[in-house]
Amino acid sequence: MTAEEQRERTKIKIHKDWHQPMKDQGVPWSVFAEREFTLEQSVANISYTVDRMKPVLVKKADQIQDFLKVIGEPFAKPYVFVIAGKPSDAQACCVAATILVATSMAHARIRDEQPTHRYAKMNKPRWVKLSNDYKDNMHDASWKPSMLILSNITPNSSAFKLEKVRDMLEFYDNIPRIVVINDTDPVTFLNHKLHYTANHIMMLEHGKKKLEV
Repeated sequence: MTAEEQRERTKIKIHKDWHQPMKDQGVPWSVFAEREFTLEQSVANISYTVDRMKPVLVKKADQIQDFLKVIGEPFAKPYVFVIAGKPSDAQACCVAATILVATSMAHARIRDEQPTHRYAKMNKPRWVKLSNDYKDNMHDASWKPSMLILSNITPNSSAFKLEKVRDMLEFYDNIPRIVVINDTDPVTFLNHKLHYTANHIMMLEHGKKKLEV
């Protein structure tokens, strides 16, 4: 891939042809109103320390590379990807929606070309804007999404909502799962709020080159 092609792939903007299909899959309309941006401009390096070990650096280039791998092979493994936005999750939602488009296209191809594949027997990827109520169909065995995106999550979310996130991650441990979080970084959220591990993390923060956790 040339440098020019790389820059083109990391531009984030949902084409209007996908607006209605994605809305039908649960994507909030606000995602479509966000202006185009590039990951190079918005992703921040993340530096954090584990116990008394040396600081760990998650470079922005590595975060972008993980994103490119995921959209290149959406069903390679049932990963957990936590995408954080600060102070707003608007861009984080756009990144998640971009992955949803790639995964939806891959799902359609699998259904056409490999009807016996396990993902072909599942439904389209779904986006769920979590609430604090007890009514949802996410434990319905017939629902069977091929990928799940969870949003409307902040550091101040109720214990019930955070437990709901953990529950969904465990219940759907055989598919790709994305958690979009707002006004915090993915490391702090995973370690202190969700008490969970992720395969990939990404931090989008305007005007920041490095985020210290």
